[in-house]
Amino acid sequence: MEVAGLAIGVIGLAGAFKDIIDLFALFTASRDIDRDYGLLEAKHDLEKTTLLQWAESVRLLAVDYDKHLDDPNIPLHNTLLCLRLLLSDASKLKQKYGLIEAPAQSLLGGTRDVTSNVSAPFVDKFARDFAAFQIRTRQEKPSVGARFKWAIQEKGKFEALVKNLGYFISKLKELVPPLPAEPMGRHPALKRPGSPGDPALECQGPKRLKPVTDSRVKIDAKISAHILQCIRFSSMDDRRLSVRSAHTNTLRWSLEPPNGTTRPWSDLAEWLRSGSGIYWVCGKAGSGKSTLMHYLYDHGKTRAYLAEWADGAELLVGNHFFWNLGTSEQKSQSGLKRCILHQVLGRWPSLIPVLLPRIYKDALRSCEQWQWERRVDPPSYVEIGSAFHQLQRVSLLGKVCLLIDGMDEYDGTYTDGIELIQGLSTNPNVKIMVSSRPIPECVDAFSHLPQLQLHDLMKGDIRSYVRDTIGGHPYLLKLRKRYHLEVDQILNDLVDKSSGVFLWVVLACRSLLTGFADCDRVSGLRGLVNELPEELQDMFAKMLRRIKRQHRAQGAKMLSMMYKIKAGESYLLACGMIAMDQNLTGITVDVPKEFDDYEEALAELGGRLRSRTGGLIELRSKRRYLDPARNYHSARIEFMHELVFEFLDDAGTWETECLAFDDPDFVTESAISLCHFATA
Repeated sequence: MEVAGLAIGVIGLAGAFKDIIDLFALFTASRDIDRDYGLLEAKHDLEKTTLLQWAESVRLLAVDYDKHLDDPNIPLHNTLLCLRLLLSDASKLKQKYGLIEAPAQSLLGGTRDVTSNVSAPFVDKFARDFAAFQIRTRQEKPSVGARFKWAIQEKGKFEALVKNLGYFISKLKELVPPLPAEPMGRHPALKRPGSPGDPALECQGPKRLKPVTDSRVKIDAKISAHILQCIRFSSMDDRRLSVRSAHTNTLRWSLEPPNGTTRPWSDLAEWLRSGSGIYWVCGKAGSGKSTLMHYLYDHGKTRAYLAEWADGAELLVGNHFFWNLGTSEQKSQSGLKRCILHQVLGRWPSLIPVLLPRIYKDALRSCEQWQWERRVDPPSYVEIGSAFHQLQRVSLLGKVCLLIDGMDEYDGTYTDGIELIQGLSTNPNVKIMVSSRPIPECVDAFSHLPQLQLHDLMKGDIRSYVRDTIGGHPYLLKLRKRYHLEVDQILNDLVDKSSGVFLWVVLACRSLLTGFADCDRVSGLRGLVNELPEELQDMFAKMLRRIKRQHRAQGAKMLSMMYKIKAGESYLLACGMIAMDQNLTGITVDVPKEFDDYEEALAELGGRLRSRTGGLIELRSKRRYLDPARNYHSARIEFMHELVFEFLDDAGTWETECLAFDDPDFVTESAISLCHFATA
């Protein structure tokens, strides 16, 4: 590897680290020290061993070193400087830590180095690795100035030095957590440097394995459950559960081989069976990407094809659905990492002490001390990042396929999120399907990979939806008896005008259904289709203009509340809106108290939302419960699509006549608070 390919930061860290190891060797103790001094000597040597183990674990001197070592935001170099200063400041070593310069005879055997058989193999291996590192990076051997050796003089003061060394070494492990050798032993999934034949293993002697008891199994299960709960966030599954299911008999083509009648795409079924790396689902806004990802995640064929790829190994099909209208975790890098880690560690809990050593040790200590009531701190941002990074090089106990939806809804620098996904896909046991709009960053990163362009492949499904939604409507069937060709042309025009955007045709069909209710003739229906704007933003504006004038003020208030609540990463419960009065400025007592009234109350609110907002706001339920009261209290009010929020995010939208109202008693923030109060 050329020196230019190695981070300057790692070269600097390696040099500072080598200096610290050399400084450790300068501490000596007389041969006639008593037992207490011997214990201090051993502690000093163990701190040195721990430091060397950390360097080995993060592969400081290796080509494939932990990339967190390059992160300028992690103060590794400052921590190493503190360690070096602690071991080299002659004034403090004398005054604060009770050391004296070793007499000349120390070099002739009058004293001994504070080095035992524990650290010696690690020191030897580090010396060999550092020599190879210097050759690889073309670094000259540093010139070493004159240095004193130090002899232990005062036990109490030297103990303080050992304690301070331990503090800074523990900080290094927190900043870039190592791959630990925990009580459970080295995890077989990790390819650790020096195994077999690792000096660290050779010096440990025969392992004494404790028999596995039912009690220990229960303890491990309890620890795992506790840690998984710390990683999880409450809205982790919300977006996936809120995505509408695919229309009947649509999207079946996605799990079949490409045929010659449509635009070609990379065979998704074949990729699931035997592919690797990343598969890109690209589509215009509103084309149905989330619906497709939801469909594939739930479909039995997906798992059957992936089982062929797993070839008998344990299989995990994981997911993460980004959502730019959700909580910070639903659209952030941290949320993605936590979601995936939760699924991987939930399937293979034995990886927990490997990927999250600090929290595992804390939980284990609490359990051993019967202190489960003691709070175990959740993993930090750095710990989550380190654990996720280690997934790239850990040999998982099975195969993992991840479906990551909405990369364009990621709230951060797109390239950072893309690099995260690309890095994870380098693990041969992991492959990823990712969906996004054709934003430039995704085009640059994924355009050369297996892919499909969803908007080019939806024409058949859109035709099926049009046929099922309005083609079989009694009013259209009656017209068709007399105007067969004209009616067919209207339906074909709808399909062609959609340009593969499923959301557009959903809105267009709603518009035509209004024409049916108004008993429009064929010419009137043809005029409706011709007047439909081709862009979704214009379609939303048209829906607002169709709202009856007497309903516009209330609809504008509802939209104002929804826009404000979504901008603040929260939500409105349907029961709160039901409890509010007509002007949305007070609470009415007309709230259902009997089970029979719950569904009726929700149905009435759904109708009001459609008529007041043109269908831009609707009721949603993550799950459908048997208990009507539970359905009532869990139903939420949501935008029909996240693109509605983008539409309202344009300041010009609020200047239109249909969103104007004059009510000095209405304040959006107060109305939201009132809605929340009604649900308390």
